[in-house]
Amino acid sequence: MTISCGTVRNDRIYGARAVTLCQALEAVPRRIPCLTLDNLRLSDSGLASMNKAGVKIGADQVILCISIDALAAIDDDCQTIVIEQCDSVHDLQSISLPSSSKSLELDGCGSKEPRRVPDARMWDGDTVTITNSHSSCIEIILHLLGAPFNDRVCSLWRRVTTLKLVANGDFVPLTLLKAMITSRQGAAGQNNLPGKNDEVNVELEGVRPLMVFHVHGGQHITHEERAWFKERVKDFVWR
Repeated sequence: MTISCGTVRNDRIYGARAVTLCQALEAVPRRIPCLTLDNLRLSDSGLASMNKAGVKIGADQVILCISIDALAAIDDDCQTIVIEQCDSVHDLQSISLPSSSKSLELDGCGSKEPRRVPDARMWDGDTVTITNSHSSCIEIILHLLGAPFNDRVCSLWRRVTTLKLVANGDFVPLTLLKAMITSRQGAAGQNNLPGKNDEVNVELEGVRPLMVFHVHGGQHITHEERAWFKERVKDFVWR
């Protein structure tokens, strides 16, 4: 099922219209297996009205094209979130992903804003796939996965163990990538140390190391760099 909201970038859905949309989706006899929301832009008042009415957008897989405003309105039974052709991936630093979703896919995405310290938006999914996306998108995701930002380490996506990158040319920021892998390994080791629940360590609690890392189409890496990744990631592929 696809809901297309046109191409006007500032045409947002307000109040009662947002509630009506969710009620129409809830009226579908069976749970929707895959729902595509094309340029659906929800206003703050629309989200507030939906919360007040107790309605959510429900589907097993939700594909968000261009806008990710609807992320905050997806119900907690959604398993997969796909974001396509979005140039505002930086908003993932302040919008919560559905707690039930296990997989996040980004295709053709980027960011027009500079990186900033992420807000406290946790996600318990385990798989992230990035395809044909700009380095600005990849850098933001690596920070959410634990790459240090301004000397601060804060892994908000603590249970991710699988990261897959499908490139369209040279795009993989190796230094940031190594920093993310190293910080997750260090945080996972700290979970077994006394005092792990101290304020300084609470943001690192429950962090899992990266177990699967696949890159297809990335830049050439040296034998030494390949050995570095193989030593730290159980299932490593770079082609």
